[in-house]
Amino acid sequence: MAATDFHDNADLARRRRTDERDSRLLLCALYPLCLTLAIAARLMPRGKRLGSVFPGNRSVFAEARIAAASCIPFIFR
Repeated sequence: MAATDFHDNADLARRRRTDERDSRLLLCALYPLCLTLAIAARLMPRGKRLGSVFPGNRSVFAEARIAAASCIPFIFR
């Protein structure tokens, strides 16, 4: 029974590493797209903007990172 538990734990650890790797790869793929969109939103005139998704004085890079990270959980559904 202990050997079975060991194999289950090994499978769980392997699956967790795979999920972490996949989420990092998705973040690396989504970040440039989100960065481009954040820069484009900043370049638009204030009257044409839909409103800031992230209120406050965040940098464009922080907005892109937050946007990319918030998309990942919806991809794994």
